[in-house]
Amino acid sequence: MDISWPHVHLMINHFPALGSLFGFSLFGAGMYLGSEDVKKAALYTIVLTAVFSGIAFLTGGRGIGGDGLDREPGRPDTPPGAEAGLHRARRA
Repeated sequence: MDISWPHVHLMINHFPALGSLFGFSLFGAGMYLGSEDVKKAALYTIVLTAVFSGIAFLTGGRGIGGDGLDREPGRPDTPPGAEAGLHRARRA
């Protein structure tokens, strides 16, 4: 099975979104219950979520263009057929 950078980015990109919801919910539960252990677990979850956010950010450029560079219309390394999509994205 061939996994490319867009696949890696999409897999990693789910951890920050779901981890932050889980971490802050866990922190709320820790505040409600008054449990220091639950609050510590929430803190570790939020820190781990922040680490995955950085990793998702770093893999994002490779997921879009392969090398982390923004594509511009007319550049020789812009894939064929991508210029119309780039123009539509710039107008949006």
